Amino acid sequence: MDGQALRAESGFAPSWPSQCIASIVLASAVAVGAFSPSAADAAQPGSKPAVAKACANTGTYVKPDGKKAKNSGKHNPGKLFKGRPNRQDEDEERNTGETANLAGYTATVTAGEFVQSLSSFENDGYLKLAVKICNRNSDPQQTNIFDWKVQTPAGNQIDPDISSIPTLQTGTLVKGGEVAGDLVFAIDGQKGDFFVIYKPVSDPFNDIRGIWKITI
Repeated sequence: MDGQALRAESGFAPSWPSQCIASIVLASAVAVGAFSPSAADAAQPGSKPAVAKACANTGTYVKPDGKKAKNSGKHNPGKLFKGRPNRQDEDEERNTGETANLAGYTATVTAGEFVQSLSSFENDGYLKLAVKICNRNSDPQQTNIFDWKVQTPAGNQIDPDISSIPTLQTGTLVKGGEVAGDLVFAIDGQKGDFFVIYKPVSDPFNDIRGIWKITI
């Protein structure tokens, strides 16, 4: 009886070539990998979920292509508001609802309107603004209604009025903290282009200003 018949009769299968065994092992490994989570997908001990950037949702402006505008610190004096008086090199001109980034803050004007009267004894004609401010810095930062001014069509830069209606609160924002509120400016019935100026008084040596235009 030859050796092959002896192995079969004794119950031993013939030996497999080493190349065949290697191919089977490799195919098994590929099959297991196809159904197993990858290292990138598997949860890693101690890993943290992705965190949105601070102040990413402060702005409300949507571009003509339907996409929401991102926060920006780009200087663009004269690009949006050609011929604007008192234009400065580091001004950030923005559409209503679009944000300016300066001094660690993200700020925007979300709306503006003319209001003739605020109360029975406040009826001189006012520009009423809705604004938002967010702190991008790691350290707390203060907000103040006097961070804001309005440049009138006559070229006069005026401060907000202290009025009887609720307005933007002065306070301190922690990182990512945001506050929204109204500001009112007595304009005595003037009409035309008003330029809103944001420049935090807490950083007097920073020349960057946020600029928005409201026309009434």
